[in-house]
Amino acid sequence: MKKRKKNKGLSLSSKELPANKQQYYQSSFFKEAGVPARMGKTVYIRKEYHERIQRILRIIAKDKISLFSYVDNVLEEHFKNFENEIRSLYDSNSSIF
Repeated sequence: MKKRKKNKGLSLSSKELPANKQQYYQSSFFKEAGVPARMGKTVYIRKEYHERIQRILRIIAKDKISLFSYVDNVLEEHFKNFENEIRSLYDSNSSIF
């Protein structure tokens, strides 16, 4: 697995959860991704999830964040919160041959 630099921001797995979860959610997910969408890959998601995310972005984020950025931020948070578990599962399922 490729090494990533550690993100020193808050995460839901931290012992201290933010007092204002709404503010935490907005600052974590409603920000532009660090890479342009054209540098990414195409993925397919359920129609219901696409529609739900579009509504979230339209109403809460006021259409200021792209779907790409939102999904990128959600995945970044997921990998940050479950890095140890993913790494352990990866190591236990990979062999040297």
